[in-house]
Amino acid sequence: MLYVKYDKDGNITGLVNEKADGSEVLDISRMDVRDFLEEQGIPLSDALGQSLKASDTDLARVLEDVITVLLNKGVINLTDLPPKAVAKLSGRKRIRRQRGDLENLVVSSTEELPI
Repeated sequence: MLYVKYDKDGNITGLVNEKADGSEVLDISRMDVRDFLEEQGIPLSDALGQSLKASDTDLARVLEDVITVLLNKGVINLTDLPPKAVAKLSGRKRIRRQRGDLENLVVSSTEELPI
């Protein structure tokens, strides 16, 4: 989702992908937003497309979590899902686990490495 970032005077300073202080969800019905997009040379369709793409990414994670809960509660079985869905879910789970393993390898400069 795209957010419009404002300064303390209420002027638009930019577009951001995540909610931050002084930002609001992109609202194309506002003239100041439309003017800003036009001044920056950003077509309205591009801004809406970016917002939708970011929302899709967030929704994908939510759906993964919902599927995991349903599986854990026994509401559905993994075999109920199409093989391609199982493969995608398994692949994403593996990538997240590997990413977590990499993050655990990061050691601060004040920590000693176990040898």
